[in-house]
Amino acid sequence: MNPAELKKMQGLLLPLSWLYGLIIGLRNFFYDHGWIRPRRVPVPVVSVGNLSAGGTGKTPIVIFLAQLYQSQGRKAAILTRGYGRKSSGPQIIENSEKATPELVGDEPFLILNELKEVSLAVDKKRERGAQLLLQRAAADVFILDDGFQYRRLARDFEIVVLDAARPFDNGRLLPAGLLREPPAALKRASLVWLTRVNRAKDVGKTVQRIRRFSQKPVVQSIHAPVEFRSLDGTKRLPLRAFSGKEAVAFCAIGQPESFRRDLRELGVVLRAFEPFEDHHRYTAGDLERLKNLAKRENAEYILCTEKDAVKISETDERFWFLKISIQIVANRQILLDLLPGLM
Repeated sequence: MNPAELKKMQGLLLPLSWLYGLIIGLRNFFYDHGWIRPRRVPVPVVSVGNLSAGGTGKTPIVIFLAQLYQSQGRKAAILTRGYGRKSSGPQIIENSEKATPELVGDEPFLILNELKEVSLAVDKKRERGAQLLLQRAAADVFILDDGFQYRRLARDFEIVVLDAARPFDNGRLLPAGLLREPPAALKRASLVWLTRVNRAKDVGKTVQRIRRFSQKPVVQSIHAPVEFRSLDGTKRLPLRAFSGKEAVAFCAIGQPESFRRDLRELGVVLRAFEPFEDHHRYTAGDLERLKNLAKRENAEYILCTEKDAVKISETDERFWFLKISIQIVANRQILLDLLPGLM
C-alpha cells in the first residue's frame, strides 16, 4: 500500500477510532474517579506497558527489570496474558524447562528462556494469576507485562514505554493509527521509558513532546546488539563475525525495520529481508522457503531475532539469531531510586 492509499484508508477508519476513543475514555473515567476499583495483591506490582500496539521494546525491559531485582536478591515474578498462546486457562510456570511457546505465548517464553529462575503466571485475568502464583511460590515483586491498559490490577509503579523515533505514531487511535490510548494518558505514568533513542533524530524534541502530557522522569535506553547465537544457544559469535558476509534475514516483530538496520550497521550484506506479521507462528513451509531463498541468493547465513529463534526448531547450521540487551543511557539512577522493593 503506497502512502496515498494508506492515508486514504486511515481517513476511512477515523470514525471507528473516535468510537474506540469514546469507549476507552469512559472506561478510564470510571477508574480515575474510583467508580471501578482495581484489585490489590499483597506484593508490589511494577507495570510495564505502552501507548501503541506493539513495537516499542517492552519485553527486553521486562527482562532487564527482573534481572535487576534478582541482582539485589529479590524474587521477581512475571504476570502476563500470554498473547498468541494455544493453551487455555491460567498457567503457572515455576520451572522454565516445562514451558513452550504454545503453552505460554512467544514473548513470555522468551522471558522464561532468558530468566531461568523466575516464576510466571499466564492468565487473561492478571489479578487471578497473581493470587494463584502466590499460593505456589514466593514473590517479592510482580512485574506486570503489557499492563498499562489492564487496570483491573492495582499497581505501585507504572512504566510507560515509548519508541523515541515514533512516540505517538501518527497521533491517531486504533484502527486509524496504532495508539491504544491518547498521549494524555501519560498522566498515569510513574515514569516514561524511551527506547531506541539512538534511532531518533532529536531526542530532546521527543522529551519536549512528552512534557506536554507528563512531568515524570524520562529514562532513555538503546537496544544494544550483544552477539550472534545459534538457534539452540550453544554457539556464540562476536558482533562483527558476519561483517561482509552474505545473508538473508527474517523476523516477526513489531518494528522489523529496526532489525534490518541493526544487521546493516553490523556490516551484514543482506541479500533478502523477509518480515512476517508480528507473533507469526513459523511453519515447516516457512522455514523451507527461507532455506530456498538463501540458496537462490547464494547467502551463507539465515538470520533472525531472539523472539523468532525461540519459536523455531531447526538443525540447519545456517540459522543464527542476534542477541540484544537493554542499555540505559540516561537517568538510570532515578529508575533505581524509584522502583518499589528494590533497595
